[in-house]
This record gives sequence, C-alpha cells and structure tokens, in this order.
Amino acid sequence: MQPPAQALIQPRLGVRAVSPEPVPGLRTAGGKPLSMGPSRAAISDLDALPFVDRSLIDMRAYARQIGESMVHGVISILATRGCPYSCTYCHRIMSKKLHWRSPENIFDEIKYYYDLGFRRFAFVDDIFNLRRDVSHGLYRRVIAHGMKLQILFPNGLRGDVLNAEDIDLMVEAGVINFALALETASPRLQTAIKKNLKLDRLRENIDYITSKYSNEVMLDLFVMMGFPSETKEELQLTFDFVKSIRWLHFPVLSLVQIYPGSDMIPFALEHGITMEQIQRSGGKEYHDAPETLPWPRHYAKGKQVEFYRDYFLHRERLLHVLPIQMRHLREEELVQKYNSCLPEQISDFDGLLRVLRIDRAELNGARCTEGWLPPDRAYELIADRAPRGPGRPDALKLLLIDLSTLFTGEQREVYSVLDQPLGLLYLLTNANKLMGDRVVGRIAKSAVDFDSLEELRAIVEEFQPDVIGARTLSCYKEFFHRALAQVRSWTDAPILAGGPYLSSDYLWALDDESIAAGVIGEGEYALVEVLEGMWRHGKRLPPPRELATIPGVVVRS
Repeated sequence: MQPPAQALIQPRLGVRAVSPEPVPGLRTAGGKPLSMGPSRAAISDLDALPFVDRSLIDMRAYARQIGESMVHGVISILATRGCPYSCTYCHRIMSKKLHWRSPENIFDEIKYYYDLGFRRFAFVDDIFNLRRDVSHGLYRRVIAHGMKLQILFPNGLRGDVLNAEDIDLMVEAGVINFALALETASPRLQTAIKKNLKLDRLRENIDYITSKYSNEVMLDLFVMMGFPSETKEELQLTFDFVKSIRWLHFPVLSLVQIYPGSDMIPFALEHGITMEQIQRSGGKEYHDAPETLPWPRHYAKGKQVEFYRDYFLHRERLLHVLPIQMRHLREEELVQKYNSCLPEQISDFDGLLRVLRIDRAELNGARCTEGWLPPDRAYELIADRAPRGPGRPDALKLLLIDLSTLFTGEQREVYSVLDQPLGLLYLLTNANKLMGDRVVGRIAKSAVDFDSLEELRAIVEEFQPDVIGARTLSCYKEFFHRALAQVRSWTDAPILAGGPYLSSDYLWALDDESIAAGVIGEGEYALVEVLEGMWRHGKRLPPPRELATIPGVVVRS
C-alpha cells in the first residue's frame, strides 16, 4: 500500500500556542484527523543532558559489530544537534540552528571511557568542525592529557570549511578517519540541491590530506548519483573528481532517495518525476535503484559497476590503502567493512584478499593491528553502573525498540552496519534522570538484541512493558510496521513512535492503528512528559486531547 500523494509533502509547522484542537486540515494519509501539540523548541543546552548510560545495553554485543565507524569497541559521541544547511535531499526534522556541547563536556565524556580502557571514539556529527573554539578546544585537551586515541568521523564532514590547521590538529589528537561529503561535482547541482560546497576548497583539503597524511589517515568520500535533472555529463564530472583522488580508502557511492517531507519532492516534480514514481520508490536503500532516476535503471546500475570496477577495485589503489587500513583495523573489522561495500559475503581476511585479487606477498609484510580493543574489565565496569533491582513495585515499565536494521536473514545485497542505539540511550538515560525509580526501562535493537519476531516476542512477554517506544529509518518503514503489528498482537501496552521516519513522515506513519502517538524531532523531554501523564493516569496513556497539549507530540484525534 502506498500513501496518497499529499501525505508525502509534510506541512511546515512552526511554534504554535498550546491547543488540543486538531490542526485544521491535518489528517493522516488515510484521512484520519490529527491533533498536535506545539512544536517543541530544540534543546539548546546540550551540556545539561546526562552522558548516555551505556549500562542500559549489552555493550559486549555491540562491540562485536561495526557501525558507520567500521571499528569494534568504539564509543559513539554526539557533540552537536541541528543543521544550519538546507540540502534538498535531507529529512526536514532537525533544527536549523546548530547547538554544540562545550569542549569541556565532550572531553569529560571521552575521559570517563578512556579511564575505563576505551581508546576508540567515533563522532556521529557531520558538521562538528563548524566552530573551531569547540573542536580545537577538544583536540587540545586530548593532546594536553597525552591520550592515545583513535578518533573517527564516519558520517561525512563538510570538507570545504576545513583548513590545514584543523587537519593538523585533528591528526595530532588521534583522528585516523575523515569521511568527507561531496555528493556531486557539478556546480549547477551543488546550487540546485542547496549543498553549495566550495568545490575548489574541498579539493585543496583533500589534496592536503592525501599528500601530507596519505600513510596515516583513512580518507573516505561520499558521493551521490541520480539527482533529478542530473545529466550523464554531470555524473561523469563527479566520477572524474573521485578518480582524480588517488588514495581514497572507502569511496561511498549512493543512489539518490527522495524522502517524504524533503525539499527533494518539489525539486523532483519540477523536473518531470511523477508523484507516483516517488511513492513507488519509497523504502529503497541507498544502493537500490529507484524509479526516480533521471536515466534508465540499467544505465545507473552500469555506472555503479563501472565505479567499483574502475576505482574501488583498482589494484594500485588497493595496494596503497590496504596496508594503512591494516595498521588501524583488525582483520575482522576489515572483513566486516568490506562486506558493507561489496555484494559478496566474505568470511575471513584471506577470503577478502581473494575477492580483491591481492596476494599477501604484495602487501610487503603488512599485518592487521591486534590492539585498540578495550579490556574485558571495561565492559564489566560499564555494566556495574546498571540500576540495581527491579525498581519500585509500581514503576512504569518502558521498552524502547530500535527497528532500524533488518533481521540477518532479510538483509539485502550488502551487509548492514550496526551502530549503538544512541538516540534510545539518550531517551532512557534522561527518563531515568528525571523520573528516578518511577520508571524501569529496557532497550532492544533488531539484529543485535533480537534477530527474529519470535525473539522480540520473548522480550515483550518477559519484560511486560506498560508502554513501548519504537523508532526506525525511512527505508525500513515496511519492516517497522510489520513488526509493530505483531507487537500489538502480543501486548496491550501503547506504542509511541519516533525517530527519523516518524518525524519526516508522520501523516503516513500514524495511519497505522498499532501506533498510539508519535513524537516529532528530539524526544527526551516529550517522552518524559508522556510518561508523567501515564503516571497520573494509573499507567494508562492519557487521552488524545491531553496528549495533544504536549509539545512535539502528534496523535489521532
């Protein structure tokens, strides 16, 4: 079933006075009236949020997986929220004002885990480098304390705002991975998609990194193909840009996906793509070819093959980058990372070399590192922070479910990376801080904590939650709704939905009767207000009229 066309174009809702009445004309995709609280202001004082409590998940289980950062035993750090840019292809779910944690606050979190024995830290921010007083303040503290770290930026930093001083300081502090975002090398498309990269400046920084730090740093580059109106000549400009960089480690090529509520929809409609094509392409992953491409799908697939054959699998490049990757990564990490890039399933390092057609002798004795993993005691010390006992007898039982990864048997073409559920950790940590022993929570993520609906059912029936929170990404929405339908059949606990999918596509998501209400945008304080309402109503969800007074909450009227 596809949403009606109008449901893909989310209304722009500003801050409104508190009103429990339905927003005029605001309905789900199926025509059900919705009520919505006022928009919730973005959290500006990020230092006021508690450090996430990682005793709330099984850190050992996540340590065996790679996330976007491609390493095991990593602590993921969120240093900023919001985005001042207006790229057409992004979800419209973040504040346009960027908020930072202070360098002291970020450093304190890093030092806590460093003292436990962790040495790897990944920043999930893609524009952490916009304020040098914060970024430089953090790097200088790390250097002054003599910390030996591996720091990774895996999510596509804006590379045109870097300079040589930034790069030198980052490497000195322990940065081993820069992922930079290009998207397209076409000046016309840069303007059209509102990315507005200074391409010459980006190129200067790439040349600086690859010339000065080619033997020390793993440099990745994100590119996209298939923008509405993109010509074959413009695509070739992007490919030529990538191919001119000799020592990229992981060039990542994605096909443009059009998100509900994004500014890419009107842009696509202006260039001859129909709403029906946009509808049918919903739920695609980044490597899948949607109907919205400006060329035939066989052409796009052919260009993907050409990209990986001519650049990703180029022998000279591989013989240069593999020894550097081996210096920083363990064998199993390299195998998992290449599994996330290639359609072939590789089981060990020798198998990887066979796929890459590289002989061990050609690596001149290079060996993968065996270090950088935290000692077992580090995980024990984290687990020791876990709340003792079941909490007070009448505590609200909150189950938070992350459905942003398919089950192992359902994963498509390439291996799915598995990151720690950082958003849910923030939610539950903050709920514990503000509600104390009145709430008892549990977090479960698909493909890690449960790998089938049967395993999820066992968690639900064992925990017996009073309320469930669930989140996913847009490309997994069908999986999300299918799983929630099953959860609804196992328990009477109300289900709240949040995360990127609900925030960007609530008109479609809330047609699902399994979902009682949605939380748009940041959820720490909205969730607590809902839980406080349940506390007042004897563990029952407040009626829609009351829920609709909570900022950031949307509910069927």
